[in-house]
Amino acid sequence: MQPICVSCVVQVESGVAETSPVGYLDRLFEHFEAAYNQQDGGWGQFLNGAPQHPQVGLYGTAAGGIVYGAADRVSTPAATAALQTLRSWWSSGDQRAQRYRVQNIRVAMLLLGLGLLTPQQELPEITAIRDALSQRLLPGIGLWGEYWVSANQKSETPSLFVSSIVLIAVRLARRNLPPTDAFVRAAEALRDRYLADPRRHAAYAKAIHVACSMYLAPRSRKKLRPFSRDAAADEIDLTGRYNHFYDYVDEQGIKQRDYFILPLEILLPLCAWSEKPPVFLYFKARNVSNAIKAILDKNHGEFKTATERTSSIEQGFVALALLGEREKGQASRGAAWLLYEATKKRRSLERFGSILECVAFALLGVCFLLGAFDKESGGYGEWLPTGIGVVLAAIKDPRAAVATALRGSR
Repeated sequence: MQPICVSCVVQVESGVAETSPVGYLDRLFEHFEAAYNQQDGGWGQFLNGAPQHPQVGLYGTAAGGIVYGAADRVSTPAATAALQTLRSWWSSGDQRAQRYRVQNIRVAMLLLGLGLLTPQQELPEITAIRDALSQRLLPGIGLWGEYWVSANQKSETPSLFVSSIVLIAVRLARRNLPPTDAFVRAAEALRDRYLADPRRHAAYAKAIHVACSMYLAPRSRKKLRPFSRDAAADEIDLTGRYNHFYDYVDEQGIKQRDYFILPLEILLPLCAWSEKPPVFLYFKARNVSNAIKAILDKNHGEFKTATERTSSIEQGFVALALLGEREKGQASRGAAWLLYEATKKRRSLERFGSILECVAFALLGVCFLLGAFDKESGGYGEWLPTGIGVVLAAIKDPRAAVATALRGSR
């Protein structure tokens, strides 16, 4: 049996144990600490890479910065060294650093790593990166392309996925400050481009919804509402990854290719930093957070399946999800949550359970309308608490509710 991470569990007043995001962040920190490459001051693409092939890169080191920042370990030697490594990649004339700087999605991750490592100070690199990203917005479009070498050498085609990641990174790098007008306008452009052809951008729509929710007020997101509801209704899938492959031109004018791979469901909990997140998307985000924790529990604090290598960048976004829960907490559920649970898509028997839930709600409504109130006793019959209990049980776990009903009928 694996040892239990004591810090992952706290006692609540009811005596029932609840998992704490702090404990999970501690475990992620421990994994990064064990995988730290002291010689090069950072991390590679995978935490469990082959020791004979040490690799330190921007994505891995930025992810380490995110994890150390989220876990409040920014004063450790590894965090200090990683901060210097990330800073050098913005200012160095090294050829690899130059390749990093022209790719907008890598610049976004660089900003995110720097921001999480320095929550109490404003580095000149952070200011410079934010300014550079503002300048890289495509004229007349207001979004970002895949790469930017100069005003005359850049991607002319906007990428809604890259733009979403950039907006998320800018928001979370300084999450305690209100968004600036330039990036709010970019979020509005992102919304309008998506609404012009939602099917074309369906593969990464969740990233778009999260980015828009961080910058736009509910009134400005009104037309996005039916699409965010569809995204919230989908079954949770933390194993399917979106593969974003793209071409770019480096500072020497040489054509290159790179990629960014991430399970986009991981992004949903980041809507915690929205002023007022889309209700159904928020409820799904809560379920995603619980599913993430289940994976962490199963894999001793790492986000992966049993046969996969441990992706550094995925651990970084998991840390952001946990940080959102730690800083923002979770809102009460209420009637909207019941409606979400009753209408979301489910697998196999659970889908049948959703139908039963809707029928049960309808029957309860009919009973009220037909005068279920017992005038003689001055109250409702015994069927009401029983009926409500069955409905609530079905919402919580339709499979178990049906099984209980079948046992009771024998």
